[in-house]
Amino acid sequence: SSLVVQGGTRELSFSDIQDRIYPMAAQYGASSDKEVTVFTFEVHQDFLDEFYPIIKGLILTPRFAEEDFSRTLVNQQNYVDQVIRASSDEDYSKMALEDLLFRGTNYQHMKQGTSEGVANITLAQVKDHYQKLFTRNNLTIGIAGNYSDSFLQQLRQDMSQLPDGNPVLPEPGKARMPNGIEVEIVAKAGAFGSVIFTGFPL
Repeated sequence: SSLVVQGGTRELSFSDIQDRIYPMAAQYGASSDKEVTVFTFEVHQDFLDEFYPIIKGLILTPRFAEEDFSRTLVNQQNYVDQVIRASSDEDYSKMALEDLLFRGTNYQHMKQGTSEGVANITLAQVKDHYQKLFTRNNLTIGIAGNYSDSFLQQLRQDMSQLPDGNPVLPEPGKARMPNGIEVEIVAKAGAFGSVIFTGFPL
């Protein structure tokens, strides 16, 4: 999802897209969690017709260029190796709690990946993941604002061009229920403060 929004389309490079959307004050991004990826696109209604080909291109024909992949991978590796550990004690604590709550299940891993995992991702794996998971049978569209019925129909029609597959999704793991109150302390030299998080596996 990061490569989709931080890359280009078949017709436009990432820098081309940024140049085009700047006068529109448009923006877009992606948020991935363990069960869902959400792509969000925002634009003023006056620029919808100009912005829509970019939306369509990013979702249907992402460029998946090697240079975009390399840049995105370096950013992800830096976030996992440096940012979480070095400059975001609060996020680090939240992830430690999540690790404890779901330890031993397929929900334990950070959604940002592990250091070794990120380092071993290949562009071929990214393309394969897109083909298998980003399908028209695995899509929900949410839309709000001042748009026409014809635009919504066009959006639905275009998104039906996504691959026609039914992805095999892993079964969710069963959380281990704590035996009374369990505490895990993460000690970090030079931390700016102390943070306490509590959680209940459901």
